[in-house]
Amino acid sequence: MSAAGALANAGAGEDPLPGAFDRIVAVYRRSGEDLVRRIILSNMSIQHDKERAIAFLKVVAGEPPDSQDFTSASLSAVSKLGSMGDPGLAALAQLRESGALRDGKARGYVEWYFRERK
Repeated sequence: MSAAGALANAGAGEDPLPGAFDRIVAVYRRSGEDLVRRIILSNMSIQHDKERAIAFLKVVAGEPPDSQDFTSASLSAVSKLGSMGDPGLAALAQLRESGALRDGKARGYVEWYFRERK
């Protein structure tokens, strides 16, 4: 868990460690530990490469309920997108409009998010 957090920090800031984002995603994909995956998702918003972080979160957000990487992974991903300012908001809108959200909790969060923003 500490290594996942340290690796996430290596991909953050204005001068990220080269290749850090690819390593973060690889650790996420290979890990069987829910907590490691949660830590990585929770640190996506600090990644230097915001476009790739958002794209990754969109993939996780679209996972079906019966094959998510961990319990409520889709909900965690949309929640993180909601905290990423205008680019995250645009990603949520795109997920909502395209019908890509297959998990009811994630869809519910996105509907709530847009209702509350009005």
